[in-house]
Amino acid sequence: MNLRVKILDGRDISLTPSPSTSLEQFKELIFQQTGIPANRQRLIYQGRPLTNNSGALETLGIQDGHVIHLVERPEQ
Repeated sequence: MNLRVKILDGRDISLTPSPSTSLEQFKELIFQQTGIPANRQRLIYQGRPLTNNSGALETLGIQDGHVIHLVERPEQ
């Protein structure tokens, strides 16, 4: 599937995970493209935050062509 990640700073990236990709694995793909560590990524899909124990992308209702928003958390 093809997904678009919109980052609050204005960047857009495209990723092609499989539907069975876990959210933790998806965050790792985002890290490889953006350099934003997984622990600083807050992903939002259809207005709701996604948590690491949410399951696979397909179980979250995420489908080909959908957009996920990324808010970078500040360093602690």
